[in-house]
Formats: sequence, structure tokens, C-alpha cells
Amino acid sequence: MNKKINNILILFVLLAMSSYFVYASVSSVGLITPTNQTWDLDGDISFSCNATPSAGLNINNITLYVWNESGATTYNTSLNTTAGATATTVDRNFTLTSIPELQGLNYTWNCLAYDNESNSAWGSNYTFGVDTTVPTVTLISPANNSADTDGTVTFTYNVTDVASNISNCSVYLEGLEVKTNSSITKNSNQTIEVVGVIESNTLPWYIGCYDNRGRQANSSSYYVDTLADSSADSPGGSNGATNYQLGSLNDLGEITK
Repeated sequence: MNKKINNILILFVLLAMSSYFVYASVSSVGLITPTNQTWDLDGDISFSCNATPSAGLNINNITLYVWNESGATTYNTSLNTTAGATATTVDRNFTLTSIPELQGLNYTWNCLAYDNESNSAWGSNYTFGVDTTVPTVTLISPANNSADTDGTVTFTYNVTDVASNISNCSVYLEGLEVKTNSSITKNSNQTIEVVGVIESNTLPWYIGCYDNRGRQANSSSYYVDTLADSSADSPGGSNGATNYQLGSLNDLGEITK
């Protein structure tokens, strides 16, 4: 009889423990927006997440956390549910503004939820990037208003971008795209060589670049003289004879007509 009672007691304890472990944590936390590995282009982001309690419990609090590349918590905020909330999934939205841009997908965000018995759970970490500026393109050579008249011009430039890599850069002559470079190293002088450049004594040129987010920027415009020098063939050039100034014709000797 005692053995039977002991078995019943053990079963009761196991059932109680099972119920406890069912209630011991928030059932799930889901991250909705922004989706994983996405880019933001203005630094203002709306975050959305939800939490579902275990059976018989309520979600009391959901907190948003955003980390930068060093792992430090940079932003957090929370919003409590109303008293007497039902045991259903709770959605929460948060808005953060003026988030600084960083190189690459170096922000991580997540939501931490608590139920009314102080049990908690996280969602799965999501990452995002912030890219708020377009590339900056600087022209190097040929220098503005210089000359390059052999028909082949090497255009040199430098491009920088805070958060993104550069997808491609093109040289434009008289506003028309002439040649594109798709292998770009930021913060280092890059070159595009163009053969058979049109002749002009004031040929306008500039460089336009796209970053990996599709953001485009142009440099300022320079002018280059590409008109071939024809002075060697012009009238009045040297023909091997001696030139005399007017009024100095003495001692010329006999002149044969």
C-alpha cells in the first residue's frame, strides 16, 4: 500500500514539474522587420517583433536591443502590455532615428520578452546595415584645362564611401558614358584608359560611380585639350632659308632675277 502511495506521489511530482517547465519560459519571440541582412538608406528604422507566452501566462514586456559592430548595446526601449492582457501573441513596434552609418552589415538587433512570471526569451539575432551617404568622387588627372593630344587619355580618379563598397565607375566625355571600370578599390587612385579620344580643345569629362546599394554620384567636371598640334604644318614655318629684317639688305651681293 505504501509503495502504491509513493508511486502516486512520484507521478504527482512529475506532473507538477512538467507543468512548471512548460511555464518556465516565453513560448517564442519573432523578429518581423527589418528582415535579416537588409540595408537602410536614411538612418531611420521601424522595428517590429512579437512574443507568444506559454499556456496560461501573459506577455508583460518586450524590449528592443540594437548592437553596433563592437557588441555594445546602443539602443533599447520597452513598452509594457496593459493590465489583464490575454494569453496571446503580442506585437510591438519601435522606431529609432539617426542611426549612424557603419561599414558593412555591422548592426545586430533582437527583442527580449518577459511574461508575467518573469520568464524570458530572445528571438534569433538579425543583422542590418546603415548607408546614408552616396560615394564621393575626386578627379586626379589630367588636370583641369591641361592638354593630352596623342589620342589616348588615362583618366585618374579617387572614390570613397563610408558604408558600402563601390560597384563600378565610368568616365563620361561630353556627357556620354565612354568606358566603365567594375573593379574598384576605395580610397586609392583608379584609372580608366580611353583610346581614340575625340579631338577638342575643351573636352569636358567627369567620373560617375555606383556603390553596392545602387547609390550614384558624379565628380565635378574637368576640361582637357585633346586637339592634335598642327603648328608644324602651318604656313610661315621654317624652310631652311635665311630671314632678313626690312632695312638690312646691305652686302647681299648680286641678285639674279
